Amino acid sequence: MSDFVKLHQNNFDLKKFIASALKEDVGDGDHTSLSTIPKDHKGKMRLLVKEDGIIAGIDAAEMIFKQVDKKIKFKKFISDGARVYKNEIAFTVEGNTRDLLTTERLVLNIMQRMSGIATKTNYLQRLCRDTEAKVIDTRKTTPGFRFFEKWAVVIGGGANHRYGLFDMILIKDNHIDFCGGIIEAIYSANLYLKKTKKKLAIEVEARTIEDVKKVLQNGNVQRILLDNFTPEQTLEAVKLTAAIEAAMLAVEYSKALQTTLSALPKQKVVKTKLPIVKAGKKLSAKAKKEMALAKAKADAALDAEATALAAAEAKAKAIAEAKVKTNRLEVESSGGITEKNISAYAKCGVDFISVGALTHHVKSLDLSLKMVK
Repeated sequence: MSDFVKLHQNNFDLKKFIASALKEDVGDGDHTSLSTIPKDHKGKMRLLVKEDGIIAGIDAAEMIFKQVDKKIKFKKFISDGARVYKNEIAFTVEGNTRDLLTTERLVLNIMQRMSGIATKTNYLQRLCRDTEAKVIDTRKTTPGFRFFEKWAVVIGGGANHRYGLFDMILIKDNHIDFCGGIIEAIYSANLYLKKTKKKLAIEVEARTIEDVKKVLQNGNVQRILLDNFTPEQTLEAVKLTAAIEAAMLAVEYSKALQTTLSALPKQKVVKTKLPIVKAGKKLSAKAKKEMALAKAKADAALDAEATALAAAEAKAKAIAEAKVKTNRLEVESSGGITEKNISAYAKCGVDFISVGALTHHVKSLDLSLKMVK
């Protein structure tokens, strides 16, 4: 079982989906296969790539075939997420021929769409190279098929936004307008979490720079969504959040430094006995040696103190950075973002770029399952 399947096993029943999809397609029987293929006939098929792209759904295909017949032999040559080229073979599957033919279309429907989404995601993510921006999906998915579409985004190198309405609070424009304002909506969301004791992140949509300022002044959210901002407006918003982050870092560093310095052991006073030298007299060899030893002790004590201070400062910096990173306000760009302008948004310094078209406006990758003679 893949990590993605394990992660969402409480949200999506894969076995139930497979059974339902087959029931929808097969009905009271695959009469073409039943009428043309002997009951005990054994066959072998291969998944042929007919178009360059990113392959996705191979693990899903294996699970589907194995649910239909545990005895089916599945041999994988390429893993999900790999770049594939026309005429490559992704896997072969061998078993009861009727079962192979009955399952063929369900596997292809899932794999072709997943591969199309993974290919598009990978392309957009590569356009964001040399930045920290991560391409993410939305809830604009095909009803009943969200699990596979979001899985494909991850396979393509992107990341998932919330899976549904239940795993994150996203305060959008309509929520804000119905609630009476952005501050009121944020307050209500936090009050709800306190009452229900739910641990959910809060994201709020900003439609203007003024909205961004209000969110920064109010706080109590984990992410801000910049909706339909231009790259220029996005950069301005990112600079505002960066200024708040810098101020937070300075405060946290000051606190942490006080703690780390107070934990330092008290420096011992270095006591040295210097020789008494009378005016006009030359230092004896013994006196010179004693003075050299005294200097060495003092230097060593100073070096130890400097090392301890540097370590305390480094530790304080690490503590402050970790705390700010945990509590920092993430920034997401959304709305009107295409392959033509995504790079410009990524270079603004946003953390996430959500693209609804990943799942609602994508071309499937051409694949086919063919008999191996």
